Amino acid sequence: MKTYGIDANALTKPNPTGVERYVHSLLGAMMKTPLEIDERVVLYVRSIPTGIDLPQGWSWKVLPFFLQKGWTHLRLGFELLMH
Repeated sequence: MKTYGIDANALTKPNPTGVERYVHSLLGAMMKTPLEIDERVVLYVRSIPTGIDLPQGWSWKVLPFFLQKGWTHLRLGFELLMH
């Protein structure tokens, strides 16, 4: 099975800026395209945002991290290396 992992923390920001808005629009467009039978998408976040319904084949994966900085390089990097 093909798994696509995406850093979706931009969806959890209370006051989105240009980058967060772009990620939201990009993921929204991607969710409209059906996945193949052997594909899935995992959205990696620190916490699950409210108000977003995921289509079939999409899922959240919460990766807790005790530091304010370094989530992408340390925690997400470790997760991708292990899985």
